[in-house]
Amino acid sequence: MKKRNQPDTDFRKEYSWSEASAPQERYETTDGCTIVVLANNVPGLAKLFQRLNREFFADQLPNCTIQIGAIFSASRWEASVPYAHEGHADVQRQVITLGRNHFFFRKWSRKAHNEWIRVTLLHEMIHIQVALIHGEIGHGKHFRSELRRLGRLGEKWTADQIRYYRKI
Repeated sequence: MKKRNQPDTDFRKEYSWSEASAPQERYETTDGCTIVVLANNVPGLAKLFQRLNREFFADQLPNCTIQIGAIFSASRWEASVPYAHEGHADVQRQVITLGRNHFFFRKWSRKAHNEWIRVTLLHEMIHIQVALIHGEIGHGKHFRSELRRLGRLGEKWTADQIRYYRKI
């Protein structure tokens, strides 16, 4: 049985490393990250964003571009964070970047890979929401509150992130 809002597609097959070997764009974000865009037209990611927006955010988030890219930070601290560089939300540009490593370098099953996409996308959607509503950037109290809300809706992955971000 298909998990609720699980992507229908195997994104690894839709976009191969050879297709994404040449960067399309490079830019700096307002929070100090450098994004190297590798793909911004992977079929299914925009559709998944819309489904998750409808289910978890009552269609209140702006329509964001979803892209695959390399995410770099000048912060040494972020290099040690388990969740860092898996995704990035750029509120100003209304762009969510999913980290390239999970598309091209990890040997996961289709189910595990699609679940990573779903979880990372939801995590970044929370960043968009709390930035727009509360002006909060990062993993502060409003971000953790949204994680708890999603947890109450059955998203079990949120518990680990709440524990982790409470410590830092």
